[in-house]
Amino acid sequence: MAVAALPFAALVLFTASFAPAAAVVTREEARYVMGTVATVNVAASGEAAALAALDAAWAAFGLVDARMSTWRDDSDLARVNAGAALAPVEAPGDLIRVVAAALRVADETGGAFDPTVLPLLRAWGLQGGSPREPTADELADVLAVTGARHVRVDSIAGTIGFARDGVALDLGGIAKGFALDLAREAMTTAGAVAGVLDLGGNLLVFGPAREEIGIVDPDDPTRTVAMVPVENAAVATSGQYERHVEIDGRRRGHILDPRSGLPVDRRGSVTIVSPSGILADALATAVFVLGVEAGEELVARHPGTGCVIVIPDAAGRWCVRRSGTLAERP
Repeated sequence: MAVAALPFAALVLFTASFAPAAAVVTREEARYVMGTVATVNVAASGEAAALAALDAAWAAFGLVDARMSTWRDDSDLARVNAGAALAPVEAPGDLIRVVAAALRVADETGGAFDPTVLPLLRAWGLQGGSPREPTADELADVLAVTGARHVRVDSIAGTIGFARDGVALDLGGIAKGFALDLAREAMTTAGAVAGVLDLGGNLLVFGPAREEIGIVDPDDPTRTVAMVPVENAAVATSGQYERHVEIDGRRRGHILDPRSGLPVDRRGSVTIVSPSGILADALATAVFVLGVEAGEELVARHPGTGCVIVIPDAAGRWCVRRSGTLAERP
């Protein structure tokens, strides 16, 4: 899915574990979906229910890809991007829901998170091109069509419209979280009593399963700098170390600040733990763009949500800051 489509480089380490129970069957399966490697662990009361839950998870991931991929010309999002500047385009309810959620986060963060970044990604060669730094004039032209103010969502009519030509949506910063939420719902309906889902580094744990998530050193993925307990929650991590490109001999991260159009010049990582996958996904990006103080203020406005920020100190050593529901964790 857009910029976040490629497999993550060991953002977090975890081991699925389920509490033993009589007649509970566990199954695990991995596939390449939504441009990344996904692993689904499920516990259910019987073989048939476990297999049905696995199938339900893959169907949910496939549906989100068909709805929201910017790498597929036949996706519903591609159809919206192609026609919404001419007239409002009818869209499926789940796409309407995700775009509306993305616009709310964009408004709340003052544009630090923004779903209209696709033209920016293309200008930098991060979507369907070779990495390059746009000129000042090119950047100004793209910034003119960047911003949630250009998008009109009509939930009653079921349409999405753009205020001007050149606007285009990218949901790579939120769609994986939604896919996890959708998969959890589908799996429980199919009979799952617990599950652990890993969608390219975005995680979700539900039921009696409890995980200890290890947040890795941004400079050394073999080293863990913090542990985070996760129970009935989703986890998302953002950081420039996970993916970067070389442009004119300079290393540039893949996370752009939609307000300036430039890559975020910041080291470290942000990990969000939230009951909602869609919120964890969006806030991880938003907090990384906003920085420590504004990011922690944002997290504090969302009950039940915690944050771990890994940042370098003056000597270059990694420091771990915890806030929200994780503030009191050792």
